[in-house]
Amino acid sequence: MNLEAFLPDYSLFVGDACRVPLVDGCVDAIVTDPPYGRSATIRAESLDHLYAHSFAEMYRVLKSGKIAVVVSEQPVEGFVRDAGFVVAETYLQKVHKSLTRRILVLFKE
Repeated sequence: MNLEAFLPDYSLFVGDACRVPLVDGCVDAIVTDPPYGRSATIRAESLDHLYAHSFAEMYRVLKSGKIAVVVSEQPVEGFVRDAGFVVAETYLQKVHKSLTRRILVLFKE
């Protein structure tokens, strides 16, 4: 519903975040809120495996000069830098006593 309200032209599909069926450099922007590993079930070997491989895939499919926005409870800066991203901005949003969301704006050079 949000996409329909803000973007007249968009595409969505469901797939494996560690093996995205898209060609290199074909995506204009990425916004994601990956699972935190608390109550969300993941099918990857581990949360670290999911983060390492999915951020590498995001980097691969994102066009050069474009941005990705990642919301995470976990400190994922190491994963995104290892994938090749530059962390352009970081914001913290305290939700409640045990949850602070990290909002990262990532840039692909």
